[in-house]
Amino acid sequence: MKTIVCFLILLPFFASAQQRSEVVELTGKSAEELYGSAKEYLVINTKPGNLFIQIDNPAEQKIISAGVKNIAFSLQKYPTYIDVNYAISLQFKDGNYEYSVYIKSIKYEDGFEINYDDFKSITTKVGWETYLKKTGLKPVFNKNVATEGNRKVYALLEGNIDGLISDLTNHLRNGKQIN
Repeated sequence: MKTIVCFLILLPFFASAQQRSEVVELTGKSAEELYGSAKEYLVINTKPGNLFIQIDNPAEQKIISAGVKNIAFSLQKYPTYIDVNYAISLQFKDGNYEYSVYIKSIKYEDGFEINYDDFKSITTKVGWETYLKKTGLKPVFNKNVATEGNRKVYALLEGNIDGLISDLTNHLRNGKQIN
């Protein structure tokens, strides 16, 4: 029952989020071993306040965590950051695990928030122009600067997610803490 209630609470998050999934093979590891090691990784290796285990189901060997990833970058030499609201679902079986990363929104330092699909679209000039027309927003930078900046931030975001999955996979494979 507790799992159902938590799932219903998280349902709007998953319904409006961009999903990325993959099955990762880890031959020779049991589902129980992978599950325990992933739980350890999530508790030890995520910064406080960034990721919280929302659903922990040992019977199904499943963990769902949600959190905020802060990514710092420079835009025309000005330091700034974005907060990425995301969740990660992990399902373990003997010899592999499946992850799904859901990115709901990206929030800029000034409080401006955008969904992942729109964020991805503004990495092109046409997407940026379309987004501005759709929202009626006035750009702070010209479209070339804005588009290039958005592309760099998008690459940073994707790199951070890739790094999270890579670190988790290495931890599951080796059973060693990643710093």
